[in-house]
Amino acid sequence: MGAEEFARRIGVAQSYYRALDQFLLKSSIRSVLDSASSLDVPAKFALLHPELYGEQVSVEVVLGPRSFGAANVSGGSRCMCDQLWGYSCDFVGRPIHKDHKFPYALGGATDPDNLLTLCDVHNMAKGHDIHIYPWPLSPPQWVEHAIQRLNHHYPRQV
Repeated sequence: MGAEEFARRIGVAQSYYRALDQFLLKSSIRSVLDSASSLDVPAKFALLHPELYGEQVSVEVVLGPRSFGAANVSGGSRCMCDQLWGYSCDFVGRPIHKDHKFPYALGGATDPDNLLTLCDVHNMAKGHDIHIYPWPLSPPQWVEHAIQRLNHHYPRQV
């Protein structure tokens, strides 16, 4: 990964944290959901942070189960660290883990489009660091679906 891409990822992650800070200050998730269609990509990701849900809905209802379980792994048994750091894995024969590209604890859904296979060494290195997340230019479908599930559980006041 080049310096330009690294700087872009850092900038988008910073925008995510700014949006999250603003959302945490709002009085209700409903007010944030009402503006969801006009939010930029990092703000849509921030909207899915479980801390915003309150006690009205469980994380599993919005994001799915914590684990990918026995789902088919599109990357097979290959460590896909190149998607995060831009280099191939040198750890031959290490156990492979199914992980969330965008961390579950921060609102990343258990969806095949958010699945990343990593060897155990790279999985531990990744943790919850969103600065290395390859931020897309538009929200992935799983983000939009999770926002729809939130809308369902936080109905508009009439």
